[in-house]
Amino acid sequence: MKSLTLCMFVSAVSALVPPSAAQSSGTPVRAPLTHPVLRELPLPGFLVPTVSIGWQNGRPCDGRLTVALGDVDNDGDMDVVYGSIGGQRPRLLLSDGNGRLTEVTSTAMPNDIRSVYQFALADLDNDGDLDYVSANYEGSNYDPASILINDGTGRFTNETAQRGLAWSTFPMTVQACVAAADFDRDGDIDLVLGGSAHSSHPASGFLLRNNGQGFFTYDATGFPQDRELRDPGLIPGFVTGDMDGDGDMDLLASSYRGGIAYWLNDGSAHFTDAVPTHLHPVPTNYVSMGMNIADLDGDGDLDAVVGRAYMRAPALLYLNDGTGHLYESSTGRIPPQSEAALNPGLFDIEGDGDADIVYFRNPLAPGFAGDIQVLVNDGSARFTLDTSDSYLAREQRNGGVYYVVPGDMDGDGDLDMFIADGCTVPAPTGRQRYFLNTTRHVWAEARPTRGATWRVNVSGLPGGVGVLALALSTSSTPLPPFGRFGLDPATTLVWPSVLPFDRERLAVVDIPIPDLPILAGRPLYAQALCVEPSGRARFSNLWVEDSIR
Repeated sequence: MKSLTLCMFVSAVSALVPPSAAQSSGTPVRAPLTHPVLRELPLPGFLVPTVSIGWQNGRPCDGRLTVALGDVDNDGDMDVVYGSIGGQRPRLLLSDGNGRLTEVTSTAMPNDIRSVYQFALADLDNDGDLDYVSANYEGSNYDPASILINDGTGRFTNETAQRGLAWSTFPMTVQACVAAADFDRDGDIDLVLGGSAHSSHPASGFLLRNNGQGFFTYDATGFPQDRELRDPGLIPGFVTGDMDGDGDMDLLASSYRGGIAYWLNDGSAHFTDAVPTHLHPVPTNYVSMGMNIADLDGDGDLDAVVGRAYMRAPALLYLNDGTGHLYESSTGRIPPQSEAALNPGLFDIEGDGDADIVYFRNPLAPGFAGDIQVLVNDGSARFTLDTSDSYLAREQRNGGVYYVVPGDMDGDGDLDMFIADGCTVPAPTGRQRYFLNTTRHVWAEARPTRGATWRVNVSGLPGGVGVLALALSTSSTPLPPFGRFGLDPATTLVWPSVLPFDRERLAVVDIPIPDLPILAGRPLYAQALCVEPSGRARFSNLWVEDSIR
């Protein structure tokens, strides 16, 4: 299987230079250290710049609480949006489709939103692009939410008042949580706000119906008049999904007033409090600080993982019976030595088709500086704590991470990861972090230079092998099941040596760059075919160098 796959790769490209010339120079070298799968790449375009909103422990703190991914400029790749806080506008970083980010905040985002605890990207006005809606916890300003409309290229304009969310049309005090979905199944995106923590509202949630063109009307009948009995926790806010399998979007949230907030939708955006009827047992002895949902046991419905507030203890696992009834099932499934974070991230970190758990544990005075835990799913919602740092390095410090957001940023078919770091004392990182998934990955830490060797790093699974190729131009050719082939066959060189991956997950190759004037200023591209020990083969990301020096 391996040799057949490699032959298919080699036959798909043609040589840039004669193979004999390539074979005469360049020697693979080994990396000395074990590398986790998800890690930061300390290069421009792969580090999110710090925008300081103050100082903590003598370091600048970029305390963004929220982050979301979506294709805001309609070019087919995932871009990055951070909510505003501390007097800073929302941030927008556009992706090039190969993992590099360019900040365009100053020209793309308005500067009249101040403190966002949750926001969502959704097509509010039905024009085919992603708009922005946020819940604004701004003290006495009484701006419950903001709507920014996208012009289709990733430039946003504040149209809150025009869209029906002005104080005169939606007389609610500050809100911290927002959910955007087609709650009434009429083909447009509706909104739900909540999370005041003021004990002064008639309900725990507030429904705003969309007229189909992005204009919203408050509907007081959407939620029970419960005097904020299920008031959602200020952070991390609402989670949306079809919990009972009836085809509409239900709502959950952490709650400071009794475990979990949970509402079932009747299909017309009328929500019923499901805590007393669909949570087993009904929470009585904890409040939650963060929760998330995914199909954890592979049975086709959405389960929940809940972190408890004010204690260092394992998360609670709730398994769904398919009808929206959630049964606490932690014993024997969640490792007792694990400790839940502010909000559990649920996504497939190991690429086997099920959702794993990622915790960023926040610092606690006086002596705990924060760390990372990964709980690996066996496919049936039985989790094992990764103590070998296979996926994330535990010693990496963090602040208060409320959002762990996965997405394929570089087109290689695996999930990369962003966090929103709130700069919790005593150990803030001072910046937002972008973790690349190197299950199969190519990168270089220095630019290629004529007449010198260019060091290229190739990552793959231990026990597998890789084949590296270079080109002077690109294409984009889907080749199922291998993924996207990004090199132009007419200018491609296949490196003649097969690269083995051992436990270090890394092969390093020194490639000689000819000292030819014609190469000056030309771009250079690299991609690998990575074959796993099982025989499955996939293309890596496409690594882009803008010019040869």
